[in-house]
Amino acid sequence: MALVTDPRAQQYWDADGWLDEAYGRVLRTPGAAWDVYLLYGRGRSWDDILPPKPDYWMHQLSGVTSAPQLDPDVLRQHVENLLHA
Repeated sequence: MALVTDPRAQQYWDADGWLDEAYGRVLRTPGAAWDVYLLYGRGRSWDDILPPKPDYWMHQLSGVTSAPQLDPDVLRQHVENLLHA
């Protein structure tokens, strides 16, 4: 967390990999979804056992065709769109 100095940022450790597996099911990736970038609009909440499907996402995974590969400029544009929505 030394790189993220904003006091609003939180870090959590999932030693068992439960969240990776849960997002893999939600995003329908071939395996655990561990190198993904998930965007949620305002007001979204996690009300079920599995996490909610994101409004937009990108990845750096092999074999995933259901979302685009990470492109920082495109991701930034989607973040800005959500922030201004």
